[in-house]
Amino acid sequence: MKWNKLFAKLKKPLIIAGCTLAVAFVAGFFLNCLFTYNFKFRVDINLLVDGKTYLYAFLLSVIALTVVLAYYYKHYWLKNSKKIIQGDERDNDVAANLEQAHFQTDEEVEKNYAKVSYAELPKTNLVGIPIRAVERKGRYEIHFAKNAHTMIIGTTGSGKTTTFINPTVQILSQSAAKPSIEVYERKGITPMTDLTMLAPSDYPIFDDLAALIDEKLAKTGDDYNRACLKVIENYIAKFKSGGRNSNLWNGASNFETDENFVCFDFQKLLANKNGLIANAQMLLVLKYLENEVIKNRDYNLKNGTDRKIIVVVDEAHLFIDEKYPIALDFMYQLAKRIRKYNGMEIVITQSIKDFAGTPETARKSMAIINVSQYSLIFPLSPNDMNDLCALYEKAGQINEIEADNIVHNERGCAFLISSPESRTNIRIVATPYFEKIFG
Repeated sequence: MKWNKLFAKLKKPLIIAGCTLAVAFVAGFFLNCLFTYNFKFRVDINLLVDGKTYLYAFLLSVIALTVVLAYYYKHYWLKNSKKIIQGDERDNDVAANLEQAHFQTDEEVEKNYAKVSYAELPKTNLVGIPIRAVERKGRYEIHFAKNAHTMIIGTTGSGKTTTFINPTVQILSQSAAKPSIEVYERKGITPMTDLTMLAPSDYPIFDDLAALIDEKLAKTGDDYNRACLKVIENYIAKFKSGGRNSNLWNGASNFETDENFVCFDFQKLLANKNGLIANAQMLLVLKYLENEVIKNRDYNLKNGTDRKIIVVVDEAHLFIDEKYPIALDFMYQLAKRIRKYNGMEIVITQSIKDFAGTPETARKSMAIINVSQYSLIFPLSPNDMNDLCALYEKAGQINEIEADNIVHNERGCAFLISSPESRTNIRIVATPYFEKIFG
């Protein structure tokens, strides 16, 4: 069976090679006849076994092979790339040469991708990745690649969401397939809805999602889909009315922050020792903070202002726990991004040892330190200095004299690092105005 497959695969190339050699030999024979009789053509059978005939045949074969290889190099990768784009199922071995990559012409896009008018999307049960949308004669024409896993890569602010994610969701939401947003559409929320005009009660809650799942279970006859819906139903049961988590999350948000200074106290939440609930609640609060940072940037752009936003994490060591990975991830991501949004992050801790715990914790802690413009280090015990020096190893380091100063500093004194070259001890003195404020 193996040899049959190999022969079937090589059959066509062998036939082509045999024909090429035969033609080259015949051409070599005629050339030998021509050269032997001083360009007076005579057919001499004896020249069939002459060495020059074989030499000419070899040279002609080499020329033919060179031409074939040149054509192969120029056309094969482009042809194979087109097959990949079109999703040719016969292409089990995907091969592509990036040196042959190019922007496709309009003709190639028309040939390689399905095209649907935006107005026809509600009648089209099409699921795929929109790769181009153009306006022609008052109509939006959208080209779709076949549905496949997709990775979008780009720096913050490069346009991943505004130029790809949002348009893709809007386009797919208009198709007959309507992926994953039906529970919102039942509440009248679509990608075109102005969310600033909605109240918390306008959004769906877990009871709405549970009702939708029950309806689909009643109508779905496919065993696989029913099994998937049953799994979802079991998860949602914890959050809908009567579920053990319904009091926390099954309802419209009543969370309002109209003040310029807002404090979130996690003490009771962390003392509860329920890691699952703590992480979930923490995620909601941290997502709110992240949205506030983004909204502040949008406000500045819209109104031409320079309003600042500051996120302060006090007692940060309480959040550096493997049971609460969300908090450290938030501080780590925010430290890298918040300055681009006209804000700052201040991380305060009394236990540097927690920041240097596991290798993953230390990696993220060092990343926070590396992007911090200022470090203010108050007196530490000698036992904490080893951990501090390890964390600052790639952030300018702390030498022995500096470490000794930190250990022996008095109350109210601190070691200030404002740049790798600018490092000094300072004494913090409260002015009469601050003494009056804090009594």
